[in-house]
Amino acid sequence: MISKKTNTALQDITLNEGWKRQLQDILNKNSGTRVNGKVASNRTQDIACKTLFSEFNTLRDLGYRTMPINFGNKQMEVLVKNWYYTRKLSPKTMATHLTQFRKFAEWIGKKGMVRDLVHYLSDVDPKLLQVHFAATESKSWSEHDIDVIEEITRGDAMDLRFGCMLRLEYAFGYRMQECLLCDPWVTDNIHSIAILPSQGKGNRARNIPIDSPAQRKIIEYIKTIIKKGEKVGWCDVDGTPHDLKVNINRYGYLMRKLGMTKKDRGVTGHGLRAEYSEDQALRLGYIPPTLGGTNDQMSKEDLTIKQKQVSERLGHSRSSVTAAYYGSSELAKENTKRRDEAKNKNKVIDAVSR
Repeated sequence: MISKKTNTALQDITLNEGWKRQLQDILNKNSGTRVNGKVASNRTQDIACKTLFSEFNTLRDLGYRTMPINFGNKQMEVLVKNWYYTRKLSPKTMATHLTQFRKFAEWIGKKGMVRDLVHYLSDVDPKLLQVHFAATESKSWSEHDIDVIEEITRGDAMDLRFGCMLRLEYAFGYRMQECLLCDPWVTDNIHSIAILPSQGKGNRARNIPIDSPAQRKIIEYIKTIIKKGEKVGWCDVDGTPHDLKVNINRYGYLMRKLGMTKKDRGVTGHGLRAEYSEDQALRLGYIPPTLGGTNDQMSKEDLTIKQKQVSERLGHSRSSVTAAYYGSSELAKENTKRRDEAKNKNKVIDAVSR
């Protein structure tokens, strides 16, 4: 006869396996489709999977053995309070997690159940929970006193394909995955570089203008490294691309080896994309807020056009997205205030010195 203690242990094992199986079934059925009905990228699906499995594990560590299908308000509140008080996650990270749980709630037939951070943390000052998506300082390598050319040369020494990726990010604003999937021989249209639907985020195609001799030299150099029919990402000797996850991991390893992390140098690989956005704004005659630009440098209509142009080159459809790369109008207002304060201070100094 099975003892009561042994039977309880067996039940625990069954429950442990059961919730994982149930969660995986829910993910398999739903995570491949975005809210707008489009196909979700592998990265989007991976993030959903990792976040939900991790947080349901947290619930069990906290004593809640809730099956995924029965997830409710109580469990959501417990998680949010754990994020804020115990794990001390940033508002942006917590908001990102909530987004995953909003989708999950809809998958299990509880659309609208998940509220915002303020609802679950009513005793916390709402100002401390605000998420700031706009850049308040430059994310570019140059503005962090990093010699881009020197670092790309170091990247070449580690791996020539990695060096090519750094060039694509710097000169054309490529995303990491776009670098891995780039076929320079196919996408080079002489006057522009094409990001194909299968390469761009959200399957969004775009054309990036080649409007400087330096950009043309970079493309021609990359072609000397990458054979016809191959992608920039790592591949076998016969040209067969490695698994995308394997390539992403290798890219991350080399970027860390280069020292380009927030912890080590205050920037990430994405900082080269921010560098490109600032350079493009300057090329179009607009000084971005992260470089000290103010709102009065041109009319609002012209400013919107410039931002839209940069946004399109980055692969976005909304001009407001550029705020995440080189600052918002609020930062520009602050720049104006600092400039005016400096002018007033100089007037006082001039008056005293007379």
